[in-house]
Amino acid sequence: MPIVKVFSRMEEYRVYATKYLDSNEMSGRGSNKELTTRISKNIFNKIRPFIKNGFKVLDFGCGNAELLKILDKCIDFNIQLIGTSPTDEEVIRVSREIFSRRIKIIKLEAKRLIDTKTCVDIIVAN
Repeated sequence: MPIVKVFSRMEEYRVYATKYLDSNEMSGRGSNKELTTRISKNIFNKIRPFIKNGFKVLDFGCGNAELLKILDKCIDFNIQLIGTSPTDEEVIRVSREIFSRRIKIIKLEAKRLIDTKTCVDIIVAN
């Protein structure tokens, strides 16, 4: 792996988001997404009873949006699904893999979560 000079954690994250094609590789799990899928299904089972018609669900730091994809597939009533990533590069990469109008990926850093005008009913941070 080449050495890349960065000046902040966010810049380091941006470099990784650009370099790796999928978030499993970026997180160190290699190209194996089985662990991500299993964790996302477990989270889905825990939050499912609390999701109501018309709810907005925010997955803070959504990675490859696996949880949002599961929610989209398994919830048959009206919900809005929002995933967040801290860099434009990752928002673009993840958005390319989304084929549902109910899922929206936005750029949002943790320090800006309180400032956001987005009102949600459930926040998942995994």
